[in-house]
Amino acid sequence: MARLDCRDEVIVDLFAGIGYFVLPFLVRAKAKLVYACEWNRYAVEALQRNLHANSVAERCVILEGDNRVTAPKGVADRVCLGLLPTSECSWLTAVRALRSEGGILHVHGNVKDSEECLWTEHVSKLLYEIARSEGYCWEVSVEHVERVKWYAPHIRHLVADALTVDAWVYMSLKKIGRITTVLDLHACTT
Repeated sequence: MARLDCRDEVIVDLFAGIGYFVLPFLVRAKAKLVYACEWNRYAVEALQRNLHANSVAERCVILEGDNRVTAPKGVADRVCLGLLPTSECSWLTAVRALRSEGGILHVHGNVKDSEECLWTEHVSKLLYEIARSEGYCWEVSVEHVERVKWYAPHIRHLVADALTVDAWVYMSLKKIGRITTVLDLHACTT
């Protein structure tokens, strides 16, 4: 996350904890604002200390409680879903947090090594269906899958970077070559 350029972006971290992703977004990626959702009061206290220690507290809004209740709606350029083994319980919340134009969802999950492509397809299809159910005419494409680490034998911690964008914008960007890294899910047969 620290390598991203988020200077003009509003980010929602649905599982902020002590700031594992919040701090890199603010300190290194220079996010304009991060909404940090967390329900563990001890983690919130540690997050507050970490934000002050890194002089970025003024660019972070901590929302204590269940993210399905506390998360802002319609504000985010990017949403981080860093919960293992799965964050699927908050995918609807993540879609609702994005601006109406769409954005990027960083979806974490623990996945069997033989099912990585199936999981990626599942992420893309379910996010598409959720967006449609919320009235958005978005295309959803998994732009990148990061293999973070082995979590257990044959189980990987993966992060799928899912781009959600208006269907017309998506086709225009694809036509001019601005979307070139779309994962070919049909090539995932091994």
